[in-house]
Amino acid sequence: MSFDPYLLNELLLKNGYELVAVMPPKIFGVYMFKIFVNDTVEISYGGYETYKRVPKDTYRVYDAVISAIDLLKQNVVEPFLPKLYRAYVEAGDSQANIVSVMENFIAKNPLPYPRITFSYNIYKLDGQRVYDGKTWFLILTPFALSKNKKNWLWIPINEDGKGSLYSFIVFRG
Repeated sequence: MSFDPYLLNELLLKNGYELVAVMPPKIFGVYMFKIFVNDTVEISYGGYETYKRVPKDTYRVYDAVISAIDLLKQNVVEPFLPKLYRAYVEAGDSQANIVSVMENFIAKNPLPYPRITFSYNIYKLDGQRVYDGKTWFLILTPFALSKNKKNWLWIPINEDGKGSLYSFIVFRG
């Protein structure tokens, strides 16, 4: 068993994904899974949500990467914005913490790997900002809240694997 990032890149290219070296991890495409090579390979979403750890075997890593991509594609919720708004309203706070909104959303719309799928669905809104006459905004995580993972959610901001940590979502009309 061995891990060969060049072979992994060749395998990913056949599926339309490219492995890009970013120190220290490797990143590919909109899916923001990073691959860290230690004694095992850890595949994570945005570097914050571990999806899977697999042995240092290129083909096992490839299978896990494709599985992770498929998981996200299978769990795109359409239409998502009305569900997001309903979860926000049900949280009962005009400055609802995004984690509370996420927990409320998941209680009514169960998905595997909830933080990842919730984050990805927000990303997939792709500029849709208004629902029922109200515009939604994400508020970046203040430093004081960044220490506890339950206080924030990483959400991609582009197709290059860049994103930010957000703690609050607000709808304003």
